[in-house]
Amino acid sequence: MEALYWVSTILELSGNKAGGRRQEEKKGRREEGNKIRNKAESKSIRNLRLTIRRVIELLAIYSNCVNTYARI
Repeated sequence: MEALYWVSTILELSGNKAGGRRQEEKKGRREEGNKIRNKAESKSIRNLRLTIRRVIELLAIYSNCVNTYARI
């Protein structure tokens, strides 16, 4: 009977530890997910800035061409 008590106690304690580990793993995965999401957002913002810069450069080139054509 005493052996059964100890076995059940050990199983309970190991279950709690495993549960705690699972919670830590979940928390770690959540934090990693947030980092990845933030990195993806910053990448998309960076890409948007580059696109806007390219559009402005193309408009400047187009404007130069129009001005040059108007002079001729």
